[in-house]
Amino acid sequence: MTDNDFARFWTDIHSTFGIDSGTKIKLAAYNRTFEKVEHVPAEALKLIQSRIEDLDTLPRNLSKAILNGWYEWKSRNPDRLRAEQESGAKGGCPNCHDGYIWAKGIPFGSKLVTPNPYVFRCGHCGGGEGAIPKATREGLEAAGYIITNPAYVKEAA
Repeated sequence: MTDNDFARFWTDIHSTFGIDSGTKIKLAAYNRTFEKVEHVPAEALKLIQSRIEDLDTLPRNLSKAILNGWYEWKSRNPDRLRAEQESGAKGGCPNCHDGYIWAKGIPFGSKLVTPNPYVFRCGHCGGGEGAIPKATREGLEAAGYIITNPAYVKEAA
């Protein structure tokens, strides 16, 4: 998505919840959030906005809510995903999905008891965008993570 797409989305979301989106604090949050989600296609924003507006309050972690909406959008649009993979757009790497590696685990030094899902930019093909950490499958497995599939990829029966 472009900065203009995100700016329109940001303003609409904040006005839905009666929040001024133009304060200095909100501008810093805008920039951080955009860095994390700029790889999300603009065509997914309508569904994402609808899901967020269905909530009672604005999510504290808006980038996470946007990414969750994007995963839902991708699960509802498998033909779009398939077309991207066939055209070679961020596809072809056997180590990732769309330039990202999904894994479940407990970060070193964490006090977590159960493994949580994480997403990393692919360190093999250099795919992925935004302010997401880069990693390789081997590095994640060596650190104790279990490589998983993203929610939008249907498991083979």
